Amino acid sequence: MVNVPRLTFAMAEQGDLPAAFARVHPVHRTPWLSILIFAALVWCLAASSGFLQNLTLSAVSRLFTYGLVSAALPVLRRREQQDPGLPAATLRLPAGPLVALLGFLTSGLLATRMSGRELVVMSVVLLLGLLHWYLLTRPSGKARLPRPAE
Repeated sequence: MVNVPRLTFAMAEQGDLPAAFARVHPVHRTPWLSILIFAALVWCLAASSGFLQNLTLSAVSRLFTYGLVSAALPVLRRREQQDPGLPAATLRLPAGPLVALLGFLTSGLLATRMSGRELVVMSVVLLLGLLHWYLLTRPSGKARLPRPAE
């Protein structure tokens, strides 16, 4: 309840979510709409399935994130080598690409432990995320959502 609403707030400030998510309460200075929407989503998940299913969804969503980060490492290293204007990484692991590959494969292997219902929920969330990404990046002239007024 503390972390995710602030994440959606930051994403809205950067134009990755609608500006309404960046609204802050005039007295408490908290992202009130993000908190309300997240609380409603958490309540719906809690009411519709058991603790173990929600725990598994939470773990698999983290595995998905870790897998994507692992997959991004070689791409970011390649960009760093191609563009001398980018700052150099401050931490380099020996055999970094191998570690990234192992992280990606391990995340994928552990994610195969999902049940059918969890797979459906994660697929729907993934499809919604891809739709959101497409709407933000399509070449229709408007690449980003408007930032909130400062």
